[in-house]
Amino acid sequence: MKNIILMYGGDSIEHDISIITAMQTMQNINQNIYNVIPIYIRENKYFTMQNATNIEYYYTNFNKKLWKEVYFENRYLCFKKTFNKKIKIDAALLCTHGGILEGGGLQGMLEMNNIPYTSSGILTSSVCMDKAISKNLFNSFGLNCIEYVLVNKQEFNIHKELVIKNILEKISYPLIIKPNDQGSSIGINVAKNDFELDKYLGIAFQFSNMVIIERALTDFTEYNQAGLYTSFGLVISEIEKPSISLDYLSFDDKYKSTNQVEFPAKISKELEDEISKTTEILFDKLNIKGVARCDYLYDNTDHKLYINEINTIPGSLSYYLFRNKITFMEITNLMIESAINESKNIYNKIYNTDILKNYKNTTKIRYNK
Repeated sequence: MKNIILMYGGDSIEHDISIITAMQTMQNINQNIYNVIPIYIRENKYFTMQNATNIEYYYTNFNKKLWKEVYFENRYLCFKKTFNKKIKIDAALLCTHGGILEGGGLQGMLEMNNIPYTSSGILTSSVCMDKAISKNLFNSFGLNCIEYVLVNKQEFNIHKELVIKNILEKISYPLIIKPNDQGSSIGINVAKNDFELDKYLGIAFQFSNMVIIERALTDFTEYNQAGLYTSFGLVISEIEKPSISLDYLSFDDKYKSTNQVEFPAKISKELEDEISKTTEILFDKLNIKGVARCDYLYDNTDHKLYINEINTIPGSLSYYLFRNKITFMEITNLMIESAINESKNIYNKIYNTDILKNYKNTTKIRYNK
């Protein structure tokens, strides 16, 4: 039986959503094949506990005395207060959302400890978390992105009037303001005048030091599609049309709304093919692993499709988008096995040289990089 650590939580604004994803995922892993060890991240520490599924008892009223603190050491899970107790890890199944836990930091820690994991690598995770950098890449792939301006918090605080003038010279109202490196529509607002632009920039800067301002579409439809990378090839989900209550898909729309989504979306064959082809291009060009959800905007006036962003560890692992094709349990199985297969012959590579043998302990030594 393979030991799988399921990682979730973390000091992120999407902490609560991560817990829900983890609880759903725990119920959909084949317990006959995998020994699942939950790893809850809180206060930048790692904790574990068997059957930690009571959200109200264990998470809303967190008491670290009920948990066992653990750490990682070269592919082993080690128990902090239990001498010599450690478990060899076969793979990590990531249910972490937002911040460095989705954006490459956690992936880096796992790679340093030779632990295979089920999400994209460090660079891809980081790039997709950064809205401006990802848009630059999307454009380089020949894909459509909405015009934007990137603003630095320090620059805005010092030269507010000049910054706002520069924004309005490049794009006009209405404008959508977003923290550049956050998810779940946190800190997002639509500005229709100078007063709102100033106000909403201030709100967005509470969540990030960089804010991206885009031209807001006025007549559009949002579409979501997920992809699942496997050792056997890419599995593309059907397309969903989420319900929107505001001028953008809000946090409440994503997680609290009782409105019915349209699934599968009732769209033309041409638009369906364009969305699916774009998703395939993004997975290929960005080397996306595991499950990722691609979010699109379709301008109903210009009949133009825009790629909005990519979530490399989407909420609920986007199992609901695959429900007409494969089960949640099949998704987790494929993610775990693909992560293990991808890691073979990659980790523990050290390039041996004779440089240190010839090194003289002097500051005068010269070397060429």
